[in-house]
Amino acid sequence: MFNKLILIVLFLHLVSSCAPVPINGPMTTSYGKAGYLAQQQGDWDTARKNYALAVKNAELEIASFEMESTLNYEYGRSLGVTCFYKDAQTYLLKAIQFDQHYNGPTHMGILELARLNYDQAKHLEATKYFEKLLPIYEIASAEKHDPIGVANVYEEYSISLNKIGRTKESLHFRQLTEELRSNNPGKTSPTERTPYGKQCTNY
Repeated sequence: MFNKLILIVLFLHLVSSCAPVPINGPMTTSYGKAGYLAQQQGDWDTARKNYALAVKNAELEIASFEMESTLNYEYGRSLGVTCFYKDAQTYLLKAIQFDQHYNGPTHMGILELARLNYDQAKHLEATKYFEKLLPIYEIASAEKHDPIGVANVYEEYSISLNKIGRTKESLHFRQLTEELRSNNPGKTSPTERTPYGKQCTNY
């Protein structure tokens, strides 16, 4: 599955190589880079603070829809990891809105919203987002491209379904999970799961 961080990496590469980037300003670049580096080091609180500034400057410097989407997405994830759940939801939804402006990867924001709610044990809300995600996966043949990643999603969806009393559907997705894993021995997903709620902060 596509990772929005790739957009930041490519963007930073363009800047460092002195290629012209007329749609994004210097402060957006600086704070975006700091957020990305902090995130890579596992410091989600520092990432959150830098992405907050990157998002603000992206608005002032009239960044592209792609960059606006990426920064809002990463800011939303960072907010969720540090337990600012309501704000996390707000910025992930903003990322999806920017994706819709340029036919971007909306499934990424939808998945994060599903997991943000799942990790708060808000299984009814999580289920709603998982159900928006599955048709996109089907159209994109996601099972072929990332079978283990999809299996992990099916498993979480199955658990949420069970929690809200939809046991028959829960069993179906549990079976799909097991089939994908048994048919792809030794494989792993190329993407890492966002550790929502693992680095809570009070400021």
